[in-house]
Amino acid sequence: MEKQYSLFTVPNWIKWTVSIILVILLGVISYLIYTYDEVQDNKVSGFSQSKEIALSDTDLVSISEVRRFHGNEYYHVVLGTTENGDSGIAYIPINEEEQVQYFNSETFLTKEKMLNEWGKTCSACSLTGINYGIDKEQPLWEIKYIDSEDRLVFDYYTAKDGSSYEHFRLQRSLF
Repeated sequence: MEKQYSLFTVPNWIKWTVSIILVILLGVISYLIYTYDEVQDNKVSGFSQSKEIALSDTDLVSISEVRRFHGNEYYHVVLGTTENGDSGIAYIPINEEEQVQYFNSETFLTKEKMLNEWGKTCSACSLTGINYGIDKEQPLWEIKYIDSEDRLVFDYYTAKDGSSYEHFRLQRSLF
């Protein structure tokens, strides 16, 4: 009599090896998903408290957006509107020693105008982002881009008139 083998008959050591690899892979994927969620939650942690502070300590009556700014100090930048319909910006310091700073953004250069002015000085650059910032009670525009020499550049301009404030150029690593 001829012995018949099932297609699914596999030696035990192969079953155990594949099972262990699958369990490890599942564990690694679960850990990566958990870590990603924690990082994303950390990016927006404190936004609701900053909204409340902005509504109670400034002229803002509605909030449209909250962003983060890391300069010499860490701030939440709260954008909103006042009772009159004017746009306003509140800089909420995360360090409790600093004071909340509020500005009527109607006097600031718009994002489009600031990008237009910046574009005239840097035609071969690749924009990566623009954000409000603040330094020493001076509201700023922070423009991040890659320049023609493949450096990551942070340019800061005063929000009121667009004059140059500060520049940081970081050489990209080859590794």
